[in-house]
Amino acid sequence: MKPMTITKHRPSEKGVALLIAIFALMLISAVALSLVLMSGTGSAIDSNYRNSTKAFYSAYAGLEEARGRLAPSRTDTVSGAWTSPLAVNPTIKVQYIINPAAGETVAPTNLAGTNKYADNEFANEWGVPVTSGTVSVLPNITSDSTAAGLNGPMYKWVRITGLTEKSDNIDVNGDGVLDAVDPIFSNGSQEYPNTAGYASLAGTQVYRLTSLAVLPDNSRRMLQYDVVMTALNLNIPAAVTLDGSPATVGSASSNNFAINGNDGSGSSPNPPGCTPSSPAKPAIGDINNSDTTTIDSSLKRPTHYTGSCGTTPCVQNVSSSLPTGSGVPVDYTTPTGLDGPQSSSLMQTMLNNATNVNTCASYPNVPEPAPAGCSFTDSNINLGTASNPAINFVEGDLSIGPVTGYGILVVTGNLTLNGNYSWNGLILVIGQGTMSAKGGGNGEIDGSIFLANTRSTTGALLPSLGPTSIGWSGGGGNGVYYNSCWVSSAQNAVSKYSVLSFREVLDF
Repeated sequence: MKPMTITKHRPSEKGVALLIAIFALMLISAVALSLVLMSGTGSAIDSNYRNSTKAFYSAYAGLEEARGRLAPSRTDTVSGAWTSPLAVNPTIKVQYIINPAAGETVAPTNLAGTNKYADNEFANEWGVPVTSGTVSVLPNITSDSTAAGLNGPMYKWVRITGLTEKSDNIDVNGDGVLDAVDPIFSNGSQEYPNTAGYASLAGTQVYRLTSLAVLPDNSRRMLQYDVVMTALNLNIPAAVTLDGSPATVGSASSNNFAINGNDGSGSSPNPPGCTPSSPAKPAIGDINNSDTTTIDSSLKRPTHYTGSCGTTPCVQNVSSSLPTGSGVPVDYTTPTGLDGPQSSSLMQTMLNNATNVNTCASYPNVPEPAPAGCSFTDSNINLGTASNPAINFVEGDLSIGPVTGYGILVVTGNLTLNGNYSWNGLILVIGQGTMSAKGGGNGEIDGSIFLANTRSTTGALLPSLGPTSIGWSGGGGNGVYYNSCWVSSAQNAVSKYSVLSFREVLDF
């Protein structure tokens, strides 16, 4: 019997290759599409980051413009429009600097939901909207960022306010209460609410600057500074202070000459808006009882030296009134504290804030004693004005007169005053600690004089304060009259605002 033969037919594979090709093409297309999408996403991320960074630095530029324009010495100062520092009680004073684009309106106090420049952050800090009746908004000041004809940063406004514990949400003095009434002050080493309990602390008001930047693509950033004016807080305990021993005073023989420690006792007009009201000081202060006795006996007209002593001549050991030890900005009892290389020494502070610095070209390292023969005259210094006092730092000897100056005069060598000279403010002779006045002029010094011998004639810093001397020769009425207003005005010549804190605010 013949066996059956069964033929099996394999399924046809026609078209499989096409399917594989289509699948591979789809896979490649998906990868390509992903790469395209990733590329677009990366570009979008880069663009967003770039715009966000531009907005950040635009807001930062607004903070810096406002900080610079707080200085009263600036011709474009914003504080010139203030009748007083920005108060927080009974109303909260607010100042805006606005920076609109051409044809644009920037109105931070318009809190309508359609206004993308509305200042809604104000309510977060103060608990009331900027439109509240307890808020006083001063007329807006326009940014000067485009004054040079260039396109300036695209911030829209900067708000300037005083600072309180409530607005800062920080209990500064740790009494368990967020004070909403008293402004925060700072003396450079401590912040405190300006209340009666802190009346003995010299300082200046802390301001908060808030800057909003909005770019054309609506990228937004809001930044804040807390700033305070650099405070020198110079502590000068007498009309004339000789911080070193032995101390020598060569007194004038003129019947018109006097040194008076009673505040505002001179004939020079006071700075605008200030009335001298500080307690009287000694006419002459020294740091050694034996020097007090020696100076008393050397004065030719002892009744012409008046002040806080109750008797004449008013010469007193003021060593206990000089800041000393740790926890104070400057130690007045050591050469290092007054004239050391550390940034906190008095001389370094004066140098860092000087309006004008004079030093010999061959001797660039200041403040250090200048070489012999390094001397200057009044033609080298900035005499300042009553409304714009100057800080002059002179590395070497200085001879001036007849001139009238305003501000702080710092001399490391010998200071010589000639003829009809006048100075309104502070004279600091720290280094060699010698000063002499000559001629029969009739000007006067209103403010205070401070001398300290911190260095040897070779320039080395002394281990302890050395001898100081001041003297007048000739007739005339060139006297010294303590004046707290001119002392304060001179220190305002610093006119710089330091940043206490910097932060970014979440702007919704």
